[in-house]
Amino acid sequence: MRFLCAKRSLFPFLFLYTVFFAFFIVATAQNTTNNTTETNNKNKTDETLDYDVLLAGIKYHDELVKSGEANVVYSIEQTTLPVGHRDRSNTLSGAIIFDSDNIHWDTPSKTIILKPNSSWQVILYPKSKRRPLYFFAPQKSELPNYLVDPRRWFSISNHQDLPTYLRNENFQIQKTEILKDDQGKDVFCYVLDKQYIEISKDKQADTFTRIWISPERGFRYMKFEIQQPTQVDINDGKIKQGTFMNTRITLSYQQFGEIWFPKKGVTNTSLIDSDGKKQTIIRQTMETKNCKLNHSIPEEIFTMDIPDDVEIQVNNRKLSKAAFLRQYGQK
Repeated sequence: MRFLCAKRSLFPFLFLYTVFFAFFIVATAQNTTNNTTETNNKNKTDETLDYDVLLAGIKYHDELVKSGEANVVYSIEQTTLPVGHRDRSNTLSGAIIFDSDNIHWDTPSKTIILKPNSSWQVILYPKSKRRPLYFFAPQKSELPNYLVDPRRWFSISNHQDLPTYLRNENFQIQKTEILKDDQGKDVFCYVLDKQYIEISKDKQADTFTRIWISPERGFRYMKFEIQQPTQVDINDGKIKQGTFMNTRITLSYQQFGEIWFPKKGVTNTSLIDSDGKKQTIIRQTMETKNCKLNHSIPEEIFTMDIPDDVEIQVNNRKLSKAAFLRQYGQK
């Protein structure tokens, strides 16, 4: 993410690997069983659900969340290559408050406020006496929401909503399956596969993109899986062109009336060796806690409280608080 140079922040680290593996997101489906038994859920779904109805259901439920707040715990583990040597493990805790237009994101080392046409970033140094750094952008933020907003950290497409992505990428319903949720309960899902036009059918067994969507869980996706070969050498040549990579995303949800909001997400990115064995090189986990949805958010939550004695960096210029307020007003 085009983030500030905050060395202590985990966001640049998250950005590196989000971009690095942006086209290798894969979600290996867990053991599933054929849909041979009826689901005793009152929302039991007709297996012949129309494709357009499925996409409309996703869109409808996407729009149910208007505002909210939650605590977020994010962790990432990276293994160096050759596989087997754990390189680093980091954990980030923060809190998000949002409405339909704005995001306020706090961590011990950074505060970010994103508004439709401006943004704030404050770099904090909680373990030293160094003064915080204030950055203001008076135009639409260059910070991608999918990297700032934890709700979007497990988005399949960073620049499109899910129905648009599924349609544009030529996904089709292939079958239904019963998956197990994090409580061991059966969850009825539609399985959609991307139809590759440019890849011959004999090679599609190794290259695929697949998603499991559950009408019972607010048309949320429970799993996403993509597997494909790298197009070039990456990671300083340690991963050669043509090496198959696989990322597995699994999600669980908590219910708030009609809304199913992400509870926990896990992503495993793996290399596949010549014997077909997966070797995990990156594992990311995100959990949300103390969620509260669709309540009134005071506007001042999205307004920066500027100390009197700080300088504010605006487009590579430093302004005093007084000069800033004269030019931009209270933001």
